[in-house]
Amino acid sequence: MASRADRQLSPQGTGRSIVGAAGEETADEVWVCRSARLSRPAYRFYRAILLTFLEKDDPPDLAALRQLARRHHVPLAATLARMAAQDLVQCDPRTGTTRAAYPFSGVPTAHQLALPTDRMGAVTDEIEVRVYAMCALDALGIPLMLRRSALITSADALTGEPVRALVRPSHPESLTRTASAPSDWIAQWEPTGSVIFARPESHEHEHDCGVAAAGACCPVTNFFTTAEHAREWAAAHTETTGTILTQVEALARADALFGGVLDRLGNTGRSG
Repeated sequence: MASRADRQLSPQGTGRSIVGAAGEETADEVWVCRSARLSRPAYRFYRAILLTFLEKDDPPDLAALRQLARRHHVPLAATLARMAAQDLVQCDPRTGTTRAAYPFSGVPTAHQLALPTDRMGAVTDEIEVRVYAMCALDALGIPLMLRRSALITSADALTGEPVRALVRPSHPESLTRTASAPSDWIAQWEPTGSVIFARPESHEHEHDCGVAAAGACCPVTNFFTTAEHAREWAAAHTETTGTILTQVEALARADALFGGVLDRLGNTGRSG
């Protein structure tokens, strides 16, 4: 049974959904990513969930989600259900702990990111926080979404060889501007010939129909040390379709997915 906090209504009401083109804000809702839309209070709640991953060693549990829901005046159960239907947040059905708040993973994955204290990434020795991403594209999207440098550590899905990428702003203005482009970012790769294998961009509509990326896309979207390794892995996994992305293509796709996700209501900083 839902608790009182779960059942409370937003003071702004749920409103009537007005659907517009992707990237447009309607009278009642805020565009988040893909075709996903949330009411303004629900968007602030979603944003706070994402930022919690930077504040704690563990993903937000049910108690933390209840606290955030009260702070942002949203009905917890109904809001989480809508987010799950749009594949924005997935919670453990038994404990209520956040398992995924894309692009973050609430459980360890092959894709770990270290966020340096130096947001420009010139110095990477001092690490402020470590997080996990759901897939290779999500890993590239996290620094673009947060507008800060990140050192990605992953592995070739075929051979297990390490793959590393340091993604950092190309100039200080990239840290503060509300609308950025892939050209605002520099990625240094090891090995230099690394690529990403991902499902075609046309599959994105599936997530708006309730298909969870955690099962459909994330196991497929991986780093590889060479394009040859990616082709060999794909040949052994004929049950799925995909494409090999160059480093530039992968960064651009990650930016399209996650760039600006925290800034749909303007540049409100990086605190919950």
